Amino acid sequence: MPGDWFIWVDVYFMKNRPQKILVFNWYFPHYRQGLFANLSNHTSRYYIFLGPFNYPGHYLNTECLYGIRCLDIKSWRIPIPFTNNYMTVQPYAFISMLKGDFDVMIMANDILGLDVWLNVIFSRLFGKKVVLWGHGISRPVTRFRDGLRKILMNFAHAVIFYSDGARDYWINKGIPEEKIFIAYNALNTQEIDAQKKQINADVLTDFLKLNNIKGRNLVLYCGRLLESKRPDIVLKAMKIVVDKIPDAHAIIIGDGPMKHELLQMAHDLKIEHAINFAGPIFNESTLAKYYLSAKVSIMPSGAGLAIQHAFGYGVPIIISDDKNHGPEAELVIHEQTGLICRSGNIGEFAFAMAQLLTDDNLQKDFSINALRLIETRYNMQKMAEGIDAAVTYCLR
Repeated sequence: MPGDWFIWVDVYFMKNRPQKILVFNWYFPHYRQGLFANLSNHTSRYYIFLGPFNYPGHYLNTECLYGIRCLDIKSWRIPIPFTNNYMTVQPYAFISMLKGDFDVMIMANDILGLDVWLNVIFSRLFGKKVVLWGHGISRPVTRFRDGLRKILMNFAHAVIFYSDGARDYWINKGIPEEKIFIAYNALNTQEIDAQKKQINADVLTDFLKLNNIKGRNLVLYCGRLLESKRPDIVLKAMKIVVDKIPDAHAIIIGDGPMKHELLQMAHDLKIEHAINFAGPIFNESTLAKYYLSAKVSIMPSGAGLAIQHAFGYGVPIIISDDKNHGPEAELVIHEQTGLICRSGNIGEFAFAMAQLLTDDNLQKDFSINALRLIETRYNMQKMAEGIDAAVTYCLR
């Protein structure tokens, strides 16, 4: 039949042309570079990333993105009166919906994204496909925020979460399991692996000598110096640890509003000799040398991708049991990949640090378990597979 012939021709060309996938975000941090590399292997699809690519501290080299097209578009942040929150909007995102020149659009799972709301609603009117991607859980969790997010996700055709915990949370709240996918949040694990291959024992020795920390038992804090992350606990716990382990030494990587307070605290505690304030470091080669020299990392509160960063180098981490961590905290399995202390308990943090600094067998076991998590799940290949699985679901 002629009608059938036209249908088969249309299906043939739809199957044999690259499918166009648009990915929007408020910004794309530099550690997403590995994601582009892995998505570029899905040759039947043409991924286009739209967003700011020169965000402070997260410059992404868009000249080398493995054939993936990137458009540096304007994003706006509109302050919400009487709150510390912002409504975000990328006008080009809605324009792309109206133009309809894409197969699937991936957007942030952001209840404060005006363009996100417009696109998920209009996608139903225009017969387009929108996927929401992100943590998927507000901090702090409230019934109002959960209610808004559930409405947003019900409009979407598929949802991608960063963690199993978020998936289980929303399945229990009624989001259909078949439209939920996991793209485990990860750093650029290919870059981490490359650094581990390049840095040998001689390079590390020279690095430690240069920074006057050779022969020290190193503890590493890597993150913003914010009150919410409680870096003060690191210093207070170090006071106890140094009294018992004289060669213990903490490296504080990062900057923020607490810097001067922490410098003064180190002076008052008389542990200046046991603390290095290294400042903000974004160069992976330098970060790699610190991680490969450390026995333990610590993030008392507000831990996120710092966990994956440490685990990528086989460094166990110590965190608290508070609720201020990102979903990445589910990687920290007590007495398997790290240690979990009671929130704000200086003594417990000090004891945990001393354990991992002095018990080499325990530290090695945790290190192996942490690396295994990264190698089997929390890496860029798995992340790309999760995203592509959601796209495949929408295109069926």
